[in-house]
Amino acid sequence: EIKDLCSNIVKICKNKQRFEKAFAKLDTNKSRQFCLTEFVTFVRKVDKMSKPKVVAELFQLMLSTTADYMLSGHAELGCDDIWEFLSKHQSN
Repeated sequence: EIKDLCSNIVKICKNKQRFEKAFAKLDTNKSRQFCLTEFVTFVRKVDKMSKPKVVAELFQLMLSTTADYMLSGHAELGCDDIWEFLSKHQSN
Protein backbone atom coordinates (compact mmCIF):
# COMPACT_ATOMS: atom_id res chain seq x y z
CA GLU A 1 0.00 0.00 0.00
CA ILE A 2 2.85 2.38 0.73
CA LYS A 3 4.34 1.94 -2.75
CA ASP A 4 0.91 2.57 -4.28
CA LEU A 5 0.53 5.74 -2.22
CA CYS A 6 3.99 6.94 -3.29
CA SER A 7 3.05 6.26 -6.92
CA ASN A 8 -0.27 8.10 -6.62
CA ILE A 9 1.34 11.19 -5.11
CA VAL A 10 4.08 11.34 -7.76
CA LYS A 11 1.60 10.70 -10.57
CA ILE A 12 -0.76 13.43 -9.40
CA CYS A 13 2.00 15.98 -8.72
CA LYS A 14 3.65 15.13 -12.08
CA ASN A 15 7.02 16.70 -11.30
CA LYS A 16 9.13 18.12 -8.50
CA GLN A 17 8.28 21.74 -9.33
CA ARG A 18 4.55 21.11 -8.91
CA PHE A 19 5.23 19.16 -5.74
CA GLU A 20 7.29 22.08 -4.36
CA LYS A 21 4.48 24.52 -5.15
CA ALA A 22 1.89 22.39 -3.32
CA PHE A 23 4.35 21.85 -0.47
CA ALA A 24 4.87 25.60 -0.04
CA LYS A 25 1.12 26.25 0.10
CA LEU A 26 0.55 23.67 2.81
CA ASP A 27 3.63 24.40 4.92
CA THR A 28 1.55 26.26 7.48
CA ASN A 29 4.38 27.32 9.78
CA LYS A 30 6.72 28.13 6.86
CA SER A 31 9.43 25.90 8.34
CA ARG A 32 10.16 24.45 4.88
CA GLN A 33 9.42 21.08 6.43
CA PHE A 34 6.30 19.01 7.03
CA CYS A 35 5.34 17.67 10.40
CA LEU A 36 3.00 14.67 10.43
CA THR A 37 -0.13 16.88 10.51
CA GLU A 38 0.99 18.92 7.49
CA PHE A 39 1.96 15.76 5.61
CA VAL A 40 -1.42 14.14 6.28
CA THR A 41 -3.19 17.30 5.06
CA PHE A 42 -1.06 17.33 1.92
CA VAL A 43 -1.65 13.66 1.10
CA ARG A 44 -5.39 13.90 1.74
CA LYS A 45 -5.62 16.80 -0.72
CA VAL A 46 -3.58 14.95 -3.33
CA ASP A 47 -5.03 11.45 -2.85
CA LYS A 48 -8.46 11.61 -1.26
CA MET A 49 -8.69 7.81 -1.12
CA SER A 50 -5.54 7.42 0.99
CA LYS A 51 -5.92 5.66 4.32
CA PRO A 52 -4.76 7.70 7.35
CA LYS A 53 -2.94 4.69 8.81
CA VAL A 54 -0.95 4.19 5.60
CA VAL A 55 -0.13 7.91 5.40
CA ALA A 56 1.19 7.85 8.99
CA GLU A 57 3.21 4.69 8.25
CA LEU A 58 4.70 6.36 5.17
CA PHE A 59 5.68 9.43 7.19
CA GLN A 60 7.37 7.28 9.86
CA LEU A 61 9.17 5.25 7.19
CA MET A 62 10.46 8.43 5.55
CA LEU A 63 11.63 9.74 8.94
CA SER A 64 13.49 6.53 9.65
CA THR A 65 15.50 6.91 6.45
CA THR A 66 16.37 10.59 6.88
CA ALA A 67 19.79 11.51 8.25
CA ASP A 68 18.56 14.78 9.83
CA TYR A 69 15.99 12.91 11.88
CA MET A 70 18.50 10.28 12.95
CA LEU A 71 20.83 13.02 14.19
CA SER A 72 18.34 15.42 15.76
CA GLY A 73 15.20 13.38 16.45
CA HIS A 74 13.22 16.30 14.98
CA ALA A 75 10.04 14.81 13.47
CA GLU A 76 9.77 16.95 10.34
CA LEU A 77 10.70 16.24 6.73
CA GLY A 78 11.95 18.65 4.11
CA CYS A 79 10.50 18.96 0.63
CA ASP A 80 13.54 17.42 -1.09
CA ASP A 81 13.63 14.45 1.28
CA ILE A 82 9.95 13.71 0.74
CA TRP A 83 10.12 14.00 -3.07
CA GLU A 84 13.24 11.85 -3.26
CA PHE A 85 11.67 9.13 -1.12
CA LEU A 86 8.36 9.17 -3.03
CA SER A 87 10.17 9.02 -6.38
CA LYS A 88 12.35 6.09 -5.35
CA HIS A 89 9.59 4.03 -3.73
CA GLN A 90 6.88 3.97 -6.37
CA SER A 91 5.26 0.68 -7.33
CA ASN A 92 6.20 -0.64 -10.76
